[in-house]
Amino acid sequence: MAGGSRSRLGCWTCRLRRKKCDELRPVCATCEGLGIACHGYGLRPEWMDGGEKEKAATAETRRQIKNAARREPPPAPARDRPDRSNSNALSPHHFPIPDDNAQLEEEFANVVLREHSQAGVTLTPGNTPTGPALKTGFRPGPAISFATLSRNENFNGFEGATTSLGTPRPVDYSLPQALKGREASLLMYYLDYVFPIQFRMYNPTAAEGGRGWLLSLLLRTPPMYHMTLAMSAHCYEMIEVPNGAKERKQASLAQLGSALQNLQQYIRVYSQQKDTRSLEDSMKVLGCILQMIAFIGFAGGVENWQIHMKGATDVVSGLVNVLISPIPFPEPDPSPQSSISPHDSEGSLLFNEDEVLLKFLMAVFTWIDIASAVSLGSSPFLAEHHERLLGGDDPPLRLDKIGGIQNWALISIGKIASLDSWKRTSQSNGTLSIIELAKRATLLESELEQAFDKFTKDRKHPIIRDRPALPYLTPLSEHADYVTELYGRAALTYLHVVVSGPCPELPEIRENVCKTMELLKRLPNPLLPRSAFWPILITASLALEEDEHTMIRNMISGAGVSETSVGLGWNVLKFLEECWKRRRLNNPVPSLGDGYWGDVMTSLHFKLMLM
Repeated sequence: MAGGSRSRLGCWTCRLRRKKCDELRPVCATCEGLGIACHGYGLRPEWMDGGEKEKAATAETRRQIKNAARREPPPAPARDRPDRSNSNALSPHHFPIPDDNAQLEEEFANVVLREHSQAGVTLTPGNTPTGPALKTGFRPGPAISFATLSRNENFNGFEGATTSLGTPRPVDYSLPQALKGREASLLMYYLDYVFPIQFRMYNPTAAEGGRGWLLSLLLRTPPMYHMTLAMSAHCYEMIEVPNGAKERKQASLAQLGSALQNLQQYIRVYSQQKDTRSLEDSMKVLGCILQMIAFIGFAGGVENWQIHMKGATDVVSGLVNVLISPIPFPEPDPSPQSSISPHDSEGSLLFNEDEVLLKFLMAVFTWIDIASAVSLGSSPFLAEHHERLLGGDDPPLRLDKIGGIQNWALISIGKIASLDSWKRTSQSNGTLSIIELAKRATLLESELEQAFDKFTKDRKHPIIRDRPALPYLTPLSEHADYVTELYGRAALTYLHVVVSGPCPELPEIRENVCKTMELLKRLPNPLLPRSAFWPILITASLALEEDEHTMIRNMISGAGVSETSVGLGWNVLKFLEECWKRRRLNNPVPSLGDGYWGDVMTSLHFKLMLM
């Protein structure tokens, strides 16, 4: 055969095309050179059936080759358009990962958990802030070089879907020297469209670093880079081609296998480098884990996210100390060719990339940690650090910059979650004091109302920046105060339910639910509900009237949420329908120990990741 004999260990794309494969990992050079999807080296895909599915996959590969030859980029996406439903469309909420990739994800989660359970971590509470490395640019140890590791004879990588098949060959972590047509298109699709959908309120100025730090992180973190390409391909198929065939959408997820291999090995190496981890290593690992969680969020937010969050806690524990350390981040060094000083005007493009990256990653973790406590019925992992991370006039983390939520609202939610956990633990132990519960709840209610009053007093009209918004970015950050108010009002409802139970007829609960529903009716942008799923879930689950239920359904649908859309929205609506049905049938959810909302989710056989 032209080009030499074919290997039985080649990637599935080359086997499909009956071409020789060079077996490079994670993407073979043949596929990369053609600009087509490399389906990796895992177990046999279901479409390799020798029948119609295989013919369809062959036709799709030929189409990709033709498009790549013409250098056709993906068509310009419609901005935030609602996804259309079709019988052939594959719902992302079913997380349709092929079986071999599901096994890889499970292995990845196990590696993360093993890492979490191991002791002797360099970045541990107590030693990071005062360590000498912090005085020399926050570098406790040399950065891990994965390109070097892949050539290290003492390093055992792995090959295939499992690690039990003898001595595997190492994984190549190097990125291509030049981005091919398809990779470049997917990368830019993520930066231009997917990332803004993930963080609709995040709209940094150029002086704040823009999104350059994100591109830098992706290009120097191969596992995160490949996971991002897989997520971008998935989102492109679900958003831009919602009526495409199921086989095509499954093919768009095939890249996930290679991405999970990279992520698994990355975590494994990190866990072995206890004495040489650097701050950069820890941020990269946290970025990889959060990107995996983001992928899960786009697929409905119900699969394995708790495992990955738990695995991230070990990394986060050390990074907390870096954030609250009195030692400042070093100022960025200006280029030798530049006359700009680090203290120049606001227009300066100089910023500390490590500082921006660390604060962003930790803010995202903290947001998920707090918001998802209502699903798990537990106290947030970082609860004891919330005041130092989020409190004060100049806190290390600013959630209003990323999620549109002022810190006081999230601090309150974290405290209420801790109160809820304490109450249920005391109940199970037979030691609950109603007097103590009322005392703690009254204090929290007073703090929340004071913060709310200050927020209302200081509230200003949206400031429109002079610089024009990029055409594909809907400027939702201008409406961040609406999101903060929704979170604040929902937090008060949350507190009342913790104290009195899920009784929507209670005056204090009903009054606050009605106020929040009125606010939802006044939202100035139909896409804002996508940035407020937590308060919508808390509030609407206690809505009594059928017209209120109809309003919520229409509002969520109007935000572009459907069964085939990416994100949490459809599962939020599924949860609300269950709450309304149980109340209508007078069939309360049995107490399972996770609190009202957590118990309803358990009855639906999922735990929803909220943010």
